[in-house]
Amino acid sequence: MAAFTKIAIMRVFESLLSTRQVEKITVKDITDQCGISRNTFYYHYQDIYEVLKAYVDDSLDEAILFLQKEKEKDQDHICEKAVKQLESHRSLFENLMRSIKNEEVRNILDVSSKRFFDYVIDSISEEIDASPQDKELISSMCQHGVRGLLIEWLSRENASSQSLSDLLMRANYLFNGVIVMALKRSEQRSRL
Repeated sequence: MAAFTKIAIMRVFESLLSTRQVEKITVKDITDQCGISRNTFYYHYQDIYEVLKAYVDDSLDEAILFLQKEKEKDQDHICEKAVKQLESHRSLFENLMRSIKNEEVRNILDVSSKRFFDYVIDSISEEIDASPQDKELISSMCQHGVRGLLIEWLSRENASSQSLSDLLMRANYLFNGVIVMALKRSEQRSRL
């Protein structure tokens, strides 16, 4: 029952995040929609930010599991499916990005973004002996590049003029192979 309650709280949080920014979601909003007491909420989570962290961690675990299952598929296929997932949750991402001014929200998103891109870079570099410092730099550049594109896309007045899918698929096409090339350059440099 406890696991069910935690999941119910996260699902209600997800629903609320689709309609408002993180800092405008209250414990009362969640407890009212879940039909639970405040004590029950606080038994599972310390505050709204802990729910956000659990939600982001859960979503990240799903994304990594997806990547592990799709490992044999081509990069375009993986990118396309991931982008469709982002677009289908646009209002949720808009509210998250509006909340990024909040330091706690930003820290949670930064940690999860780092974990995701570190996983991606580690997966790509399995057979490449790149230095840990270079892998960290490549991961950081990916994090900032994708975040920048996402923020720019969300801030457009008329985002429908170019879908996120089109934008990221075009970036995927233009930069396809760049990460592998950078990792191989790191490997070559370490041999010198």
